[in-house]
Amino acid sequence: MLDRFRSAIAVLFVIASTCLHNSIYSDEVNPGNLIVEPTADSSPSAVAMNAQDDPMSAGRFAGKVTDLFGKPIPQARIYVLPLGDAPWPELCEERMIPAGCPLRTSTNIHGDFEFVAEDLTQAAFDGLATRRRCLVVAVADGFAADWKAVRGRSSAIDAAKVPNGTDLHLFLPEASVPVHGQFLKADGSPLKGARVRLQSLMIPKDHDLDAHLERELVVRSFTGTVYASVLGQFDSIFGMQNETTTDTEGQFRLTGIGNDRIARLEISSPEIVRTWVNVMVREGHTVQTLQRQTLYGTGFTSVTKPGLKVLGIVRDAVTKQPLPAMFVGIGHGYPRDGIRSSHETTDEHGRFEITGIDPTIRDPGGNPVFITAISSPGQVYQPASVAWSDEAPLVVECSRGIPFQLKVVDEQGEVVEAKVTYLDVVPNPNAPKSNVEFFQRPMPISTASLQEDGSYRGFAIPGPGAIFVSPLEDSGYQPAFVDPKKFFEASSSNRSETERARSYGNFDEVFTSMGNYKQDDFAAIRLVNPLPDENLLELSVKLTKSKPRVVSLISEQGTPVIGIDTNWMHFGSIDKAEPPMRTSVFPLRGLHPVRGKRLTFFDEDRRLIGFLLARNDDETPYTVVMKSWATAFGRIIDEKGNGIKVLLVSPDFSIRSHPNPETGIFNYVKTDPDGRFHIDRIIPGQSYAALIRRKGSIEIIGNAFEDLKLQPGENRNLGTIRIGKQVALRIDASSNPWLTVATCGKVTE
Repeated sequence: MLDRFRSAIAVLFVIASTCLHNSIYSDEVNPGNLIVEPTADSSPSAVAMNAQDDPMSAGRFAGKVTDLFGKPIPQARIYVLPLGDAPWPELCEERMIPAGCPLRTSTNIHGDFEFVAEDLTQAAFDGLATRRRCLVVAVADGFAADWKAVRGRSSAIDAAKVPNGTDLHLFLPEASVPVHGQFLKADGSPLKGARVRLQSLMIPKDHDLDAHLERELVVRSFTGTVYASVLGQFDSIFGMQNETTTDTEGQFRLTGIGNDRIARLEISSPEIVRTWVNVMVREGHTVQTLQRQTLYGTGFTSVTKPGLKVLGIVRDAVTKQPLPAMFVGIGHGYPRDGIRSSHETTDEHGRFEITGIDPTIRDPGGNPVFITAISSPGQVYQPASVAWSDEAPLVVECSRGIPFQLKVVDEQGEVVEAKVTYLDVVPNPNAPKSNVEFFQRPMPISTASLQEDGSYRGFAIPGPGAIFVSPLEDSGYQPAFVDPKKFFEASSSNRSETERARSYGNFDEVFTSMGNYKQDDFAAIRLVNPLPDENLLELSVKLTKSKPRVVSLISEQGTPVIGIDTNWMHFGSIDKAEPPMRTSVFPLRGLHPVRGKRLTFFDEDRRLIGFLLARNDDETPYTVVMKSWATAFGRIIDEKGNGIKVLLVSPDFSIRSHPNPETGIFNYVKTDPDGRFHIDRIIPGQSYAALIRRKGSIEIIGNAFEDLKLQPGENRNLGTIRIGKQVALRIDASSNPWLTVATCGKVTE
């Protein structure tokens, strides 16, 4: 009976998803107007119908608003702010509500709310509607606001951790206690006119500050601190006073924060070191935690540290002309690494003033402190640093880069708003040095800005480089496609084959000093190789719209298959990090006519697998037949016959657009302590090879197997593979030039 019920639910789901799919996508998007007839064969792996999955309820929001004791709050106002899209809009100062953010609804007498907002939905990668990532905020008179971050279908790993938008419970605390206190200078005099800003706000778990403090007094690691919610976008939280200045007595007052929360305040003034304090929104004594943190009670008094000041000027290294609109601050050891703190901007005369610097960073016996200048977007000067000295003014001289003007237009010749950045391409002997340990994310050499003439202005450096174009709005542009090796091959004619293979990039990626940039992530990439004496690069790129290609997943019996997991469909991972497909027919986006995109579809429960090498070179729909996957197992031993713990890796794993659909690629597989391994999800008919790699190393010590082809459902024993005498073995540098392998023997038991 249960199986019949599940089958009926799955049939209804296929009908709903198919109808919605055909209503969302026109004949132009869905060639042939494909309609899948549901059958019971598609049911065993139907996805759960929750708010993240159900496209029919993607725009539905529902929940309850109460006080901290569970009493309903009627007439609470509900707003929703999209996250992760455009910058925060301008604020209406009177009520601190972002301009253009509509009131969605108000709670009824029971504190309940429900509304539908189609504008807060978007198409997921399976083509069906999903909720956009957003913030649901509840506001009521006499209470502080509460919020919940919600999203639709996301990574399968974190989807269960996020409220689904239809079971929201927002708790509004009273806002009767203001955050107030006093800041003094080191000599005990009041700190007047200092800026006090609410930097972040923490809501204790279960809204219980007492329990939170008990945990803080016994937990020694930062990982032990648990909050129900933490937020830093305070321009979006309604009714909260998020900034003020201290008065003549050094006192301040912020209202609307919410009782029994923890506010992190930032205090800044030219006279003091920039300071941060954590304040409990309750009257009380200061608490010292085992994490060596101080939690002030509201009404506290804090003494600040006096700060240092540096005055300087930024100018052209050749002409000595002052440079306005340059970013300046305390840098790292290399100018390329940018600014880490005290960010300021030079005035029209190239002058800057950095205040509030912590004196302890100037250790007389330690490393020097560097003042670094970098270009703001649109400026054309390379970064430069000087060691901080007491000389005033401090002079930072920047060398001019090679300016470029890039036109970014669509097929109609209209200018496209985009993020345009430049990076050197590896290897470039002119690239500035860096210390990558300081980086938290890739940093471009220059960021271009849109000029009045419709061009983007930035700068390059001599030698191999690339300008990356990423439209601000996802308008369905075809991804970039360049051949870095071919473009730069003249400059690498004297390099060895292995060196050339490690240089510049491939059809998937462009190799830069800040990492490998995937071409699929950009609508255009303009490769450049300027000479040192070039004055201006005048360039252009045209973005082309890409029509989706329809894909249909069917069983070997020809029936539709739903609930299928994917690899490299959206998040670029070979592990299970993407939510299952809710339909058997979907539009495939982001394809290029030449570069293929390798996609794997699989189902763990039914052990089904399908493969597609997709291109946008035709409008003919794709059909993927899901078959029983194959498996292989065996054992790796050393020369003495002992099992060893190693990794089996695919030689072609780094080439995700490998043009041969007959070549199989798998993620690494670990052997157990006895050397045994098991490889699942082998696609029938494809040819697989595996290299043996030491754990924790890139050293290849053997070749486990090659040209392994299995039939659907086959489970093959590969026997025992013995690692023999290590002899250097040449492999194709185009697949993975970093690997050197050794021959190995094979013994079948």
